[in-house]
Amino acid sequence: KAEGTGMNSFENAVNATYLIVRCGKQRYGIPLKNVVHVIPVQKIRKAPELPAYVLGKTIHEGASVPVIDLRLRMNVEAAPFDDDTCIVILHVQGENAGLLVDSSEDIRELTKKDKGPEEVSGSGLILCNYLKEGVEIAVLDVKKAIEM
Repeated sequence: KAEGTGMNSFENAVNATYLIVRCGKQRYGIPLKNVVHVIPVQKIRKAPELPAYVLGKTIHEGASVPVIDLRLRMNVEAAPFDDDTCIVILHVQGENAGLLVDSSEDIRELTKKDKGPEEVSGSGLILCNYLKEGVEIAVLDVKKAIEM
């Protein structure tokens, strides 16, 4: 159960607002409460001894922030950057991290009536799936997604 709420993870994931991002054909919901900024891709410095899905670090508002490629984190082949590729700067449990995504699409609210298929994939990084306006969106567990 989510701490102090009396709700389990799925109950905590619905009736909330999400930034919808795309990686390949898959759309992911990132809790808006964790989103600090969405920025264009900028210089990413390689950093030694980090998992392969961590591209390196970038500077955001004067601080060094690790950048995690969501494609690689979800075991999907990397893709070249284009004009839509961006970094979602997240703040999770006192830490900042950047999540590289193919694009940032829009902001949507999830409700229980939008609950989608039960199958949950993504190496334990998905809290739940839902279907909104014919589009399947996997709600990302941001805490697990940015773990290094």
